[in-house]
Amino acid sequence: DGDPLQDLEQEMAVPMVVRTPKGAHLTVYGLGLLKHARAIEQQLRHAKEEINALVGVRSGSLVIGATPVACIGPLANAIIDFQRQSPDVNLKVLELRPAQIIEGLTDGTIDVGLVSRVGLPEAPAYDWETMYKVGLTVGVRKGHPVQTVCSLADLADLPWLVWDSNEEPGNMLYEIFAQHRLPQPRRVIRCTSASLYAMLISSTDMVGCLADTAYDFTVFGHSLHPLSIQELLPELNVGLVCHDARLLTPTANNFVRELRFICRRFSA
Repeated sequence: DGDPLQDLEQEMAVPMVVRTPKGAHLTVYGLGLLKHARAIEQQLRHAKEEINALVGVRSGSLVIGATPVACIGPLANAIIDFQRQSPDVNLKVLELRPAQIIEGLTDGTIDVGLVSRVGLPEAPAYDWETMYKVGLTVGVRKGHPVQTVCSLADLADLPWLVWDSNEEPGNMLYEIFAQHRLPQPRRVIRCTSASLYAMLISSTDMVGCLADTAYDFTVFGHSLHPLSIQELLPELNVGLVCHDARLLTPTANNFVRELRFICRRFSA
């Protein structure tokens, strides 16, 4: 029998792997194929779980991706209640940035996501359902030189700490300055780690965009406080995202129902 990989390379007329004395790595064509292979693998898993549910098997697996803002909210209660009702489900929760969650939905490695952003997605390639809204604040450490009511323009020259790059839709810092037609801050550090973000903003004079729920979280609430900003700041939408709601497994659908119930109670 021939090498299946070589047969595939001959059929596609492109190299999938580059082989060197130090080993082998996937080419851009191989990486593209891998993404589709993972998606197919996940669809097969979904099909198996759906069949198992039809015959009464209550086990399964669920991978949830959530942004830090979404993690500080009703998600924990939804997971607790879901695990109580479905203790045999293999559950994995990943704290990620929105772009990483969308990538995971695309290649099938994430079943559902909970994403926070300013505004609503325009013509998304995925299903979006707004779960709840939270207020957006500008936060600094307690004892920061800036303590009084101020304008965003007064803060533009200070160092800012952000979660996402300006190119990513719904970026908090970009949106609040853009909506008020103000120049973007020049001194910006991007940090995707929630724990490092908390350490940096609580021990320096950096300024950050934070959901108002962040101050209920011990790491932020004990060391930070929101500034009184003259401009009106937009709300953050926290939405459920999935590749196609019609293709969710019974396990994922059960979790989504529980999440909707918890989020409605949170918003009331």
